[in-house]
Amino acid sequence: MTNSLDNLFICADYVQDHFRRLGGSNQYSGFMNWHIPAFLLSIYQNKTESEILPSAIWGNTKDLQDATKSRLLSTPPTKADIAEFIDKTTKQTLKFKDKRENLEWIEFCKSNVYL
Repeated sequence: MTNSLDNLFICADYVQDHFRRLGGSNQYSGFMNWHIPAFLLSIYQNKTESEILPSAIWGNTKDLQDATKSRLLSTPPTKADIAEFIDKTTKQTLKFKDKRENLEWIEFCKSNVYL
């Protein structure tokens, strides 16, 4: 059985696969890798709009939002799971060549009171 932290990463992989199949930034203007975990956390919090994420991500992904929410709720994460997910994601964004990935991810987290 999958634990709730593993489920967060499985859901992130599911969202990533969706965007990769569409071509990432070729499909959504301004797409960055940190949008994947931000999308996931926003869906979990029932937020389907964001001033930080490109609006096309919300307008064109209703089926993805519903499927992601269903997957997340199958094994709901705890606050500790979310904190660990954010910590691991933050460390990963530091490795990207484009330093905006980390800066914008941190800004997203701060604006959503994760940090």
